[in-house]
Amino acid sequence: MNKLIAIPVMAVLGVVVIGVLAFAVIQTQALANSRTEVEGLAQDVNTLQTNLDETHAVLTTTQTQLADTETSLTSANSQITKLEADVSAQQTLNQTLATDLKTVQDPRHFSSLSELVDWLDADDTDTAYADADIDERAFILQVRALRDGYLLPAVIYWDEVNNDGNYYYNIAVIGDKVYGVLSGYDDTWTDTYTDPIPSHPLPLN
Repeated sequence: MNKLIAIPVMAVLGVVVIGVLAFAVIQTQALANSRTEVEGLAQDVNTLQTNLDETHAVLTTTQTQLADTETSLTSANSQITKLEADVSAQQTLNQTLATDLKTVQDPRHFSSLSELVDWLDADDTDTAYADADIDERAFILQVRALRDGYLLPAVIYWDEVNNDGNYYYNIAVIGDKVYGVLSGYDDTWTDTYTDPIPSHPLPLN
């Protein structure tokens, strides 16, 4: 080959080789940089995954706590409902007891003979306590009348006619008449007369 031609060719080849080598170096550096970036991104992904897992764990814990709270709230509401029902029942009972107490504290005489007879018909002292002694039954009738707000006191007197012991019955004052009541038979009769007296001997008001 002509030396004059070979020298330029060699120069060109040298430039090409240098260019190739430079390109290879640049590409190698770019690849290294890309690998570094990929590794950095992978690390970021791992960090994000860790954060995501932690967030999921927190969310699961929060959901569990929320479920527990809802269960506790439901239980508390049930207890409140029960307590409200208990309070309402107690208030009703208190009102009933207050009414019953007022009835016993402020008893009255029967307003008429028919009221007395109707009450005796509704009362079962004569049958429920048929085996009780007449004196005991008279006091039972007195207490039962009192619990309904009426005055029907038991009376004890000596049988002077037959001179054979005490005699027990109840009396009801109605207007100017005093009626006798036999607890064992619910019989009534006019026992005596009296001046009219107040219907409520000792009113609360």
